[in-house]
Amino acid sequence: MIVRVDPAGLYPIGGTIGKGTWKDYIHGKCTPIAIAFEYYMEHLRVKHSPTSVSRLDCVFAFDNDAISTGYSLGNPTKSVYVLDATGHTLISRHNYEVISYLSTSFAGNYFGAILEEEPLLINYWNGTASTEYITSMGKKLDYSNEILIDSDVTVVEIK
Repeated sequence: MIVRVDPAGLYPIGGTIGKGTWKDYIHGKCTPIAIAFEYYMEHLRVKHSPTSVSRLDCVFAFDNDAISTGYSLGNPTKSVYVLDATGHTLISRHNYEVISYLSTSFAGNYFGAILEEEPLLINYWNGTASTEYITSMGKKLDYSNEILIDSDVTVVEIK
């Protein structure tokens, strides 16, 4: 099952979620460091894993309903959308915990902390569930599949 969390009522069953909305969103809603992070991630993708789906031009999802439920649990303004991604040309899977860990650097507005984690970011693009994800501080990160889908998807259920 492929799922994602978005505001409740945003998509109806049978509705389409278009790819590439993240690039537009970050330019309108995110801090400069978060924008720089995403473009740095794109640079690393092109350099180290050019066949992976771009974070800037995809639909984000999870294959773990528990992750999505955690985002929406107790928040009546959020819904979990179950997606149909059948027949899409490219889906890539990466460790969401890397992104989650590094998002704490955004609050400090210190890009150097992100640069220090370049090996971890390269592992985000090239790693698998069996890869050890170790931060520059020696912290071992768990693995949670983040799915990047290269095309529009259809909502088949809302939880």
